[in-house]
Amino acid sequence: MRSVVMPAIFKGNSSLGGLLGYDTGSVSLRGAVMQFKDKNGVNLNAYAIGGVYSIGTVQFRATWALNEIQSGSSVYQHLKTQVYSGGANWFVTPFVNLTLAYYHGKRNSDNAPDQVANKLYFATEYFLSKNTELIGLVDCERFNGFVRLWIPVRR
Repeated sequence: MRSVVMPAIFKGNSSLGGLLGYDTGSVSLRGAVMQFKDKNGVNLNAYAIGGVYSIGTVQFRATWALNEIQSGSSVYQHLKTQVYSGGANWFVTPFVNLTLAYYHGKRNSDNAPDQVANKLYFATEYFLSKNTELIGLVDCERFNGFVRLWIPVRR
């Protein structure tokens, strides 16, 4: 999908975009496209799609996003970033939610090695009130070959 604009209206330091959504009983879908122009008129194009499928108290989620800069200048070097994710939420009770999610990201540009990130996390949320919750998180990340396990401790 590509946006079409009139060049006289869409100049540097501006943006244009759109969002389309569909909701039914157990399915929600969204798609978005946006184009930004910096002060020099260089385009950054962004695209995203996502969906949620609900079965009872479980929600399955998936997303994909891409942004790219169409300039070979020494600053941008045809920079392109792509991210996709998938996961599930389970509301065990009205006060407890469990989440398992995976994210994969990749960034590349001219004359540079690809940067790749993978993240898997498990979160437990306990809702104390409408505005307060306790969150426990186990986070395993891998960036270009490095693996890290992070377990936050709140006091």
